[in-house]
Amino acid sequence: MLPRFAIGTVEEALADTPVVIIMGPRQSGKATLIKTLLDETWEYVTPDDRAQLGVAGVDPVVFVKNPPPRRVALGEVQRVPELFVSIEQVVDEH
Repeated sequence: MLPRFAIGTVEEALADTPVVIIMGPRQSGKATLIKTLLDETWEYVTPDDRAQLGVAGVDPVVFVKNPPPRRVALGEVQRVPELFVSIEQVVDEH
């Protein structure tokens, strides 16, 4: 695997920020970077799963307010743009 030079930057951001966005072009290693950082305290959730995409698309607030019991890393979130507003709303409430 290629070294991921952004790992330190992402870890630093995760230490004090409730939401961190990793953006980049297709096939640039974003998901690989995320999965490299995850341990048993995280759950990787992606709208590629039809059930999750259905809930997220129909009611993004419910999707965001009822996360799994662990910290959540969302992959492919651009496929459900409604999630951005819901994530912002939930973070602002806390």
